[in-house]
Amino acid sequence: MANPTRPICLREVISLWWTLYWELTRMQVTHEQNHENAHVASRFALESALANRTQVGTSSVQRF
Repeated sequence: MANPTRPICLREVISLWWTLYWELTRMQVTHEQNHENAHVASRFALESALANRTQVGTSSVQRF
């Protein structure tokens, strides 16, 4: 644990800044991947639902 009476050195500031930057970047990439995965999953679910309805024989649903 750091000594609270000692001033923080530049190396520690840079290290803390880099760690924060790295973690935020990693979180942003993960968020974007999750968003893309959710989009793909919802598209697949919609296409599957439409395919299932047309296979059952519902004539009012057109397959795109």
